[in-house]
Amino acid sequence: MGIQEGIKVVHVSITRLGVSSFSLQDETITLEIGFNDGTQKQVYRTTRLEETDELASKILEDIVKMEENINMEFDGEQLTGTVHVIMERYDEVYNSLVNFLKDVHCKLCKIKNAKISDGYIDMVRALQHTGLRFYG
Repeated sequence: MGIQEGIKVVHVSITRLGVSSFSLQDETITLEIGFNDGTQKQVYRTTRLEETDELASKILEDIVKMEENINMEFDGEQLTGTVHVIMERYDEVYNSLVNFLKDVHCKLCKIKNAKISDGYIDMVRALQHTGLRFYG
């Protein structure tokens, strides 16, 4: 009979979101997502902007799963213990992420549908500099 391991609790907070790159041809964007679990980390995610609500949930779920995998313990034969990841300010982050993705989608559509070159570079720069920071 094995020794029951304790539950490891990991607190994760999203610190920033930004557009790293985008493709008008593929209608994709690459997001830079900064988060903190005791140390500052960042991941990149390339995605299509379709259902922003579902995408926001999926992004947050993926970060939680990644943290579970990072913090899982291995005793040489099997995974041991349990990891419980707590996303700080989940509702606030989720709502801000949905609005951020809608804003990015709107800017991407404006660029894609631009009929004249006047202001095109400014629209591209506006999209490239779209970001969101979380404090506290």
